[in-house]
Amino acid sequence: MKNNFFYLLILLFIASCSNEKEAKLTLSDPDVQKIIVFQDTKNVKELIKYFVSPNMQLRERACIAFGSIQDTSALTSLYTMLEEDEEIAQAAAFAIGQTGSASSLPVLKRILERSMNEETRFEFFVAIGKCGGMEENYYLVSNYNVGKDPRGSAWALFYLSRNKFLNEAGIELAIKILENESNENTRLGAAHALARNTLLSPWERILPLFKKEKNEDVKMALAKSLKGINKETITSDLIDYVKSCSANTQINFLSSLTDVSNDLIIDYCNSNISNKVNIDLQLASATYLSFFPSEVDVLLSSIAIDSLNWRVRISLIQAVIDSSNDEMINYSQALYESSYNLYERGELVNILSSLPNQKQWLKEQILQNDSILSTYGMDAFAAIMDQENDKLKKSNVSFLLSCLASKNGAVITYSSLLLRDSLFMSPILVDSLKARLYLIPLPEKTDAFTELETTIRFLEGRENSEVRVAFNNPIDPDSLSTLEKISGFLVKTTKGDITIKIEAFDAPGTLMSIVKLVKEGYYDAKLFHRVVPNFVIQTGCPQGDGWGALDFSMRSEFTRLTYTTGAVGMASSGRDTESCQWFITHSPTPHLNGRYTIFAYVTKGMEVVQNIEVGDRIIEMTLIYN
Repeated sequence: MKNNFFYLLILLFIASCSNEKEAKLTLSDPDVQKIIVFQDTKNVKELIKYFVSPNMQLRERACIAFGSIQDTSALTSLYTMLEEDEEIAQAAAFAIGQTGSASSLPVLKRILERSMNEETRFEFFVAIGKCGGMEENYYLVSNYNVGKDPRGSAWALFYLSRNKFLNEAGIELAIKILENESNENTRLGAAHALARNTLLSPWERILPLFKKEKNEDVKMALAKSLKGINKETITSDLIDYVKSCSANTQINFLSSLTDVSNDLIIDYCNSNISNKVNIDLQLASATYLSFFPSEVDVLLSSIAIDSLNWRVRISLIQAVIDSSNDEMINYSQALYESSYNLYERGELVNILSSLPNQKQWLKEQILQNDSILSTYGMDAFAAIMDQENDKLKKSNVSFLLSCLASKNGAVITYSSLLLRDSLFMSPILVDSLKARLYLIPLPEKTDAFTELETTIRFLEGRENSEVRVAFNNPIDPDSLSTLEKISGFLVKTTKGDITIKIEAFDAPGTLMSIVKLVKEGYYDAKLFHRVVPNFVIQTGCPQGDGWGALDFSMRSEFTRLTYTTGAVGMASSGRDTESCQWFITHSPTPHLNGRYTIFAYVTKGMEVVQNIEVGDRIIEMTLIYN
């Protein structure tokens, strides 16, 4: 009887250990909270202690934390985790890849040669792509040629391409994968490798792949790879096929043809504008026409359409003004004075400032107007200064010093960049810049502070150093469990509702701050200040121009989440500079993976996301509870 009781205790102990291991960790777990805080404070020493935790999920979570910290001093410890259980090995490979350290390549390749499951091998290949250089193209070719890991090879090629290390051998392999592999995610990686490629891809071989591709996301990436296509190849049949594709694929197709003037494309673009297709496709069509403004009469007739979207009209106006059309110059000046849309007025500032003898007028707009117009104006002024001779550049010093007193971060940033010229090397000027530097508030205007300090160092002949924002927004571990009561956000906009599901376990620090802002009503009435066709919509800027931030910053939180369609990410100007601005992707944007925090995904309302344009607003943003 005693023996039976003893064995029963053993069985109960084993069962309890098993249950502990299998039980899914939550934000209420004290050890999870500690790991989150150690990641937030970049406490490498305490995080590494979790590498020997008896709980496999805690070891995995600790490895993932290093994907955000990216401290190469932890590499040796991470190497030991590559030979752990599969989930831990995958997390360690992710963290190693995030460092981008070429010294990791021999270790990754050596362990990769051993037997592992498919997902683990995939993470190893991704890490090799992130850490690799030109020679990794040949490594991937040789690996694929013996029938191994098409998906891992494809995505490793993509990360090589993102880092500008894809060469002819890698391009050839990407095409070979697209020709032979059926897995959609594999082809997506290869297609994006070609789309990000800085060399000209062989469009003759990509075009047939584009035509036969069934998956719209893959097709979309291939459309972007057709840059350099022969003018004679663009036939009515090809245009008809493009019309049958999604609006986003059509946008990418047009973006690849800005060097090709073709009557069929011009007719297609004019038709898009007249027929009021998807607004971003209209804008892409107008942008294409602006590169070839030869048919002024056609452009003028389109501009005259009363219901024409203002962004589309602006693109067409730019094309006509570039042809020195007096009628359009007068029209634009009148439109600038009468428009109530600050974004439209900002674009018109850009256009009108490009005309002769407008420099003084432009300076007045920058110093007298609100932040949005000042931002557009400084962008235009920078373009003017870039074309000036040394004498004219020197004449702008007093104006640029006046701009440094602005409350607009963009104006300070542009002024700092424009003063970063050997023409302006002067101890007196440096003293003036230093006096202004310490008046710039951090972390609200990190960009402005960084650029001005960099300019000071340049004018003093000193080496530049990376400016890091001081840690200022610690996570309260006792409040982390409150995130488990929230499932997402409802974003009511002027175009409709968007439902967002949060990823609290992957971005708890980010969500703690976002939830607080939502509860305070911060996002209510905020403008969508940035819309890039088939890329992102962005909101949350307190200035409305994309240069604003609040009096705190967040740590970047990078995990294995990826930027698929409808991913919601934090805008930043570098690691650990996130504040209040966020964006939603129109389509897969893998080049953002591991570089921008993902905290949620759209689950309903992507059609609204696709129709949002600059100047639309959030009416109200509220929490959705479980």
